[in-house]
Amino acid sequence: MVLLSACVKNPITGKREFHMISTKAEMRLGKDSRDQIVKEYGLYINPPVQSYINEVGYKVAKVAERQEITYEFVILDTPLVNAFAVPGTVFITRGILELIDDEAELAAVIGHELGHITGFHAVKMLQKAFGYQFLSTFATIAVALYGPRVDDARAYGVLNQATNLVAAGFLSGYGRDFELEADRTGLRYAVLSGYDPEAMISFFRRMDCLHDEEATGIGIFLRTHPETQNRIAQVRRILELDPDLSARPRKTAYERKSQKEFYKVLRSTTAQFVDHFERYQEIIKSMPKSDSLHLGKIEAQSYLDPDHQVRLKVPQRWKL
Repeated sequence: MVLLSACVKNPITGKREFHMISTKAEMRLGKDSRDQIVKEYGLYINPPVQSYINEVGYKVAKVAERQEITYEFVILDTPLVNAFAVPGTVFITRGILELIDDEAELAAVIGHELGHITGFHAVKMLQKAFGYQFLSTFATIAVALYGPRVDDARAYGVLNQATNLVAAGFLSGYGRDFELEADRTGLRYAVLSGYDPEAMISFFRRMDCLHDEEATGIGIFLRTHPETQNRIAQVRRILELDPDLSARPRKTAYERKSQKEFYKVLRSTTAQFVDHFERYQEIIKSMPKSDSLHLGKIEAQSYLDPDHQVRLKVPQRWKL
């Protein structure tokens, strides 16, 4: 039996944390969750666009702390406006690519998702959802992860529940505190990669303008994330405050050191930040527009999807 629990230093906060799941188990859960999400939404196959997303993704990932991870960047073939990360994989939908305006915004979105991975947000979500007592059974998964055979059905059961929970985060997100932390991390990654720091704000503003467009699924995305104005305000504070002043006074020495390095680049008179607007637009315009018709439509208390011959009626007090 391989024990999975360990005391780990969080590379974002510098604090030591107790994790019930090893990095190897975390990556296995990430792979299983990745496969489940891809099966649900499908891959968008377009080699030039995928090559471009990989180029930007690896450029941003190069400044991320967890360099022991092999990162993958996946485009999902759905008009839903969303981006999500599971351990080892960053998902970008066709819908969000159409919403993004330039390469700097893309870098900010990718940086945010990488922040979920480097901050161990999937691990923390599992520990919070299941509790340490339940996760102690995770030791049985060691057989499934490291051995050729599994005789204990509990291993499959726990692994299945954990995978389902992580994959379900595609629509539910990681929680508002983790989303704000990922914003801070993503902004730092984008700036250290040489991208315009204002891009995160411009993306948030455009996203907020679309909150009523049901076909894009933006409402779901916004409901599972912090208030957009709070996210913009946080970015503004980071970009405008002196590094020695803080809206969050209880910073660790590691966080203060990381922040000072970030500000050194941000305030440098020789630093050049780019957005590569023309290049991004050229790439995105080569993609056919997403067809949202296959999502079906809502009429009164019924959901209709003629392509799949589905009709779902909900009670009067329910909201579709």
